[in-house]
Amino acid sequence: MHLRAPRVESTPNDSDTLGAVGLPVWLWVANPGPTTTGPNSTSATAGDVTVTATAKFSGMSIDMGDGTTIECTGPGTEYPGTGIEESPDCGHVYEQMSDDQPNGLYTLNITAHWTVDWASNTGEDGQIPLDLTTDKQLRIGSYQSVVTDVS
Repeated sequence: MHLRAPRVESTPNDSDTLGAVGLPVWLWVANPGPTTTGPNSTSATAGDVTVTATAKFSGMSIDMGDGTTIECTGPGTEYPGTGIEESPDCGHVYEQMSDDQPNGLYTLNITAHWTVDWASNTGEDGQIPLDLTTDKQLRIGSYQSVVTDVS
């Protein structure tokens, strides 16, 4: 089945782009497909026994690196490119800058949850939970306005 943890994008999307305290961070699966968000099915036969397995993606748990873990029940919603609304299904708002973290970055630990249902032609069946992990880093800072001329 070659299942793998999905690549998760965000706003901001990398450690070189500064996100801001108090602004929403959106998270979503950037590469949806059979191996990253399913469903994915396969069968194998040995002698007279055939087993069919179907893997279904059931969401993600994301440790945001600041003591908060969020639960996303699906692949998230891609940021529309404008606005400061919070993500409808997979997002977080940081309350502190990442300056005090290693290398000044929050490390997000992402766990993709899968369920693999299997059944054989002999009447046996079952379910296998499967978690696949990945991570990414974000830099969160603070923006300040400076007024230089008020005329």
